[in-house]
Amino acid sequence: MDEMHPGIRLLLELAAARPELLLTGQALTDQGRVVTVMLESGWSREQLLHVIAARPLPTR
Repeated sequence: MDEMHPGIRLLLELAAARPELLLTGQALTDQGRVVTVMLESGWSREQLLHVIAARPLPTR
């Protein structure tokens, strides 16, 4: 697995509180990289947590 990028850490912290949002394997790595880029471009942790956790998961 990749080193623990900030985005991966954020997603794992979120999953600890909301297990239904847990990502693993390649999905965690890929989405963690996306979240890391968003953090680096100015999104706050709070904004990302709201966007990720406040919306229902897609059905597909």
